[in-house]
Amino acid sequence: MALSPLTEQEAEARPEPSEALAVEKLTVYRARLPVVRDITLRVRPGGALGVLGRNGAGKTTLLEGIMGLLDAEGQIRLAGDNLAPAPAWVRARKGLALVPQGRQLIPGLTVEQNLRLAWLAPLGNGPVLDVYQLFPALSRLLKRKAGVLSGGEQQQVAIGRALLRRPTVLLLDEPTEGLAPAVVNEITAVLKRLMAAGLTLVIAEQHHHVVTEICAEFVVLRGGEVAAQGVTESALLEQYLSTL
Repeated sequence: MALSPLTEQEAEARPEPSEALAVEKLTVYRARLPVVRDITLRVRPGGALGVLGRNGAGKTTLLEGIMGLLDAEGQIRLAGDNLAPAPAWVRARKGLALVPQGRQLIPGLTVEQNLRLAWLAPLGNGPVLDVYQLFPALSRLLKRKAGVLSGGEQQQVAIGRALLRRPTVLLLDEPTEGLAPAVVNEITAVLKRLMAAGLTLVIAEQHHHVVTEICAEFVVLRGGEVAAQGVTESALLEQYLSTL
């Protein structure tokens, strides 16, 4: 399911931003209550940021706030454009996509139908990727109902659906949750290929080894606030991991 790429003239006309995604002093609300507060983070183009934290730390709320699914205050810039006032569909058109926790597929629809749902949302101007090349198993599962797939297969569909929207920045909420180690390795390898293709990733994870393998930088959430942030090879991350 490949889409037509940018023309050479379009590609040349696009300035190269220093930050693919910048979030400044972001507070995100659920039921009018602030759940994550005063979050600031930045991700360079083609880079990956890991968002670490225990259950309830605010990882999902942060990603949903960036995507525009929850009320929020603060700055959200995608390649320099301020998205903070924009609804989720505008953010999708600008190049933001979310792979939600729990996959959120429609179980009664086939794999093919779930993938085609991507085209109901506005498309971004990110790289054109062949999801069947990234996930060869999907080509033989197209007519199978999503509800009967394994967790790993469902995650492949969820990531593939997001990629069909042609994002430039991909938000992934617990992409390896509940998966067997072999499947975690497969997903990790695909995420590395996405970065090589130019995508920027923000990965919320409890599995710290996924973050250390993929991400150059990390942020730790605790109680809805930033408890630590830095580069993944730093002693600061080791100090955080020692408390788990």
